[in-house]
Amino acid sequence: MFTDYSDNYLFLPIMESTVLQEIKGQVVQLTLNRPEKFNSFNRVMSLQLQDELKKAANNSDIRAILITGTGKAFVQVKIYQKLLTPTVRALPQ
Repeated sequence: MFTDYSDNYLFLPIMESTVLQEIKGQVVQLTLNRPEKFNSFNRVMSLQLQDELKKAANNSDIRAILITGTGKAFVQVKIYQKLLTPTVRALPQ
């Protein structure tokens, strides 16, 4: 007899990263990955981008950061306002 244990587990959807990271020599390329939303920022993307920027800043081998986007559009106009709002962690100085 098959026992159904599905009520005992929490199934969470697997989220695709909204920021892709690729290191090419001394350059880290960060690709905004929400083409279906024209790469507009949301809280998840903002936090992921901040984390990737912090990793790059702490890596002494990285000399430059290139930010690009997938699909037709790069990013919405208010990128920096959304990136640095008080409710979101600030970038390292």
